[in-house]
Amino acid sequence: MKTSLGILAAITLFLLISGTGMASPLCHMSSEARYVGFINQDDFDKFKQFVEDEDFDTGDRFFMELIMLGKATRFEKGESVYVEDFGGFLIGDMQIRRPGEMESYWTYHGAAECPQQ
Repeated sequence: MKTSLGILAAITLFLLISGTGMASPLCHMSSEARYVGFINQDDFDKFKQFVEDEDFDTGDRFFMELIMLGKATRFEKGESVYVEDFGGFLIGDMQIRRPGEMESYWTYHGAAECPQQ
């Protein structure tokens, strides 16, 4: 137990020194629409391609298969999330995580509304 606390303290100190220990603000999913999220960014890209092609039936089947495999989820309007990452300047995707969960999901940029810092 003492070793575990020492390791935790060392990791915390490293994060504080490196500047990555800054906590993300608690954000909320847009109240305008429900959004989908995918663990794998390639799966999200494939889903977006189905939508772009207006092949909605295939996109729905693909999404439901990934939900059954635990690789996708649906976010509710106003649901609380943390923003973990952005997919890049031109890509426009964001990676979000629910409070209390370790898994994060790729979704559309702007899906979560965050307070100004």
